[in-house]
Amino acid sequence: EIEEEIEETVDSAEAGDGSFQISASSEIDDEIRDVFIEEVQEEIDNLRAQLPLWRSKPDDLEQVKPIRRSFHTLKGSGRLVGALALGEFSWKVESMLNCVLDRSIAPCAQAIALVEHAVNALPQQLAALRGEGVPATEVAGIVEAAERISNGELVSVQSKPAVTTTVKRMVKRVIKRRIAVEDTLDDSADEVISALPTPV
Repeated sequence: EIEEEIEETVDSAEAGDGSFQISASSEIDDEIRDVFIEEVQEEIDNLRAQLPLWRSKPDDLEQVKPIRRSFHTLKGSGRLVGALALGEFSWKVESMLNCVLDRSIAPCAQAIALVEHAVNALPQQLAALRGEGVPATEVAGIVEAAERISNGELVSVQSKPAVTTTVKRMVKRVIKRRIAVEDTLDDSADEVISALPTPV
């Protein structure tokens, strides 16, 4: 059995999906991660309840605070337990909402629509945390749009096509030694011949 490094081309979602990644917190036990998964579901429910309130009163920044708090929680807890992709995703949305709250940007329709996209993408990331697939590629579009809206651009979420990337993985292979049939036959024939009596 030997180890060797191979290169594979994989879908970018596989290379950096929404599952738990190895990090400084990789020693967190499964029970704590299960509690985190429950927390994600609770925050999804909170966001689904709060978003319509903001949508109905876009200029009421009090409606933005609980939404921002949910993404802040997902960011902090996600990073703590090793759900790094979800943590970074939530951080980008939280940062945009901070800009709305400090009035760096207006509570525009694009910002509200982005939060709606983000909330709709969270169940896919939750499924990834449970080992039930990978998030849709729209996640990358949400992150990019959040950054641009934070900078004052009025943009909408654009779906990002799947891309591939090359990753290196260490694999173990079992190498079995094969002996050619011809060699075996030749060796057996030599043994038979050597056993024969020498002609007089």
